[in-house]
Amino acid sequence: MRARNHLMGKHYFRIAESGLLMFPRLEAQHAAPSGPVDLKTRVSFGLPHLDIMFGGGLSQGSTTTLIGPSGVGKTMLCLQFLAAGAERGERCLYLGFYEGPQRLIGKAEAVSIALDEAHRDGRLAIQWQPAVELPVDEIAASALATAKQMGATRMVIDGVEGFRDSALRVERFGLFLNALLHQLREAGITTLVTEEVPLYPDYGHSRSTRVSALTENLVLSLHGNGRGSASRHLYRQTARKRA
Repeated sequence: MRARNHLMGKHYFRIAESGLLMFPRLEAQHAAPSGPVDLKTRVSFGLPHLDIMFGGGLSQGSTTTLIGPSGVGKTMLCLQFLAAGAERGERCLYLGFYEGPQRLIGKAEAVSIALDEAHRDGRLAIQWQPAVELPVDEIAASALATAKQMGATRMVIDGVEGFRDSALRVERFGLFLNALLHQLREAGITTLVTEEVPLYPDYGHSRSTRVSALTENLVLSLHGNGRGSASRHLYRQTARKRA
């Protein structure tokens, strides 16, 4: 195309019934600055004790990585975070790779986290992508467009390891994720990212180190005894809050 700026590099495209759909590499794009950063406004989990640990909640527009082994309660904490936003009338977006919308909502309802009504009335959008070979640029473009259209202020990226391992070009995933999280920050969206690690990992050499380096907060959750597990603690907190 003559007399036009070009975005150099390889970009994903798809031939659809509507024509040729282009999805430029996210890391090759530049997010427009959003203006002064608000570090005083806090975003609540809806769990008083956890909010206190974060000095009143997460900073608005920040990114937090939750890492831990399977079953420790990462997804449940994310769902509680979204439910707290929906209760305040905020628009929330969930992007996941392992569990479909109805299964997620059912699991949340089982521990007194109410999401069904918010999902039905549009306060909560759930974007589910099975963890197969994924065109990550198309998924990111869709998520960013949905977040902008609905005016989302909270977002969860659940299971980033599935996102990364299923990417068509895994070698660029670090730069891609950095660009995605940067755009979410610039949009003022407070984001939680989860990543599963082995039950007994070597955290000094974990792949999570790369992901956590892109975020402001890092929460490491481990299995405790029967009374101290994160999921049971979350259940007690939510049940007490709603009693």
